[in-house]
Amino acid sequence: MCLSDKMRFKIVYQSATHQLVFTVLRSVVVTKLLYACSAWNGFVTASDRHRVDAFLRRSKRCGFCQLELPSFDQLMEDSDDRLFHKLRIFVITSDWTHTTLPSSTTTEHYNLRSASSHNRLFTCTHRPLD
Repeated sequence: MCLSDKMRFKIVYQSATHQLVFTVLRSVVVTKLLYACSAWNGFVTASDRHRVDAFLRRSKRCGFCQLELPSFDQLMEDSDDRLFHKLRIFVITSDWTHTTLPSSTTTEHYNLRSASSHNRLFTCTHRPLD
C-alpha cells in the first residue's frame, strides 16, 4: 500500500463507519494484492507470502478489516478457482473453438514481385568512424 493509499484510508477510517472501512480495504488493498495473481503466483516467495499475511493480520488487529478475512494463500486460491470456473463456463457455453479457427486451405495467390520496377538507385554511403 503506497503512502497516498494510506492517507486516503486514514481519512476514510476517521470519518466513516467500520463497514465502509472494511469495504474500502477489501475493494482497494485486497484487489491490488490479487491482481493477476494467477500469472505471478509461482514467482511469490515464502517470505513475500509471510509479509502479506503479516500485513493482513495487522489490518485485522487495527480494525481495518473483518476478522473473517482469509489468509493470503486462501485468497489466491479462491481467486484462481473463480477464474477457472469462469473459463470453464465460457468454454462450455460458447462455440468459440469452431468459429475462430482459420480454414486449412487458401485459394488466393499473391504475386508480390511484379514486373513493374522503379528506376531509382540506392547507394550505400559509408563514413569511417573517427
